[in-house]
Amino acid sequence: MEEHIKVVHLHHVACKDKKYFWLPIHPTQEEGQKYLKVQHVIKELAGMNGIYFILEHTPHFTPSKQFVQEGSDWLYSLLEKPNYR
Repeated sequence: MEEHIKVVHLHHVACKDKKYFWLPIHPTQEEGQKYLKVQHVIKELAGMNGIYFILEHTPHFTPSKQFVQEGSDWLYSLLEKPNYR
């Protein structure tokens, strides 16, 4: 799989008024049933060489800078402790 994956675009998706919007990743989204869990995917990909993560979100929900920063910090913490095969 490693030879096929080079760039990973990370975001959650929310549906509002029958439209889809990208949300920043955040550790609180790993709780409950509202969002798909991405932590295990991030940790699996973090064990591969040469993977680039791009954090994206659309501006429709205007997340705070703190929320976005917490998501980035969470990602970096997961990258430091990947799942090694």
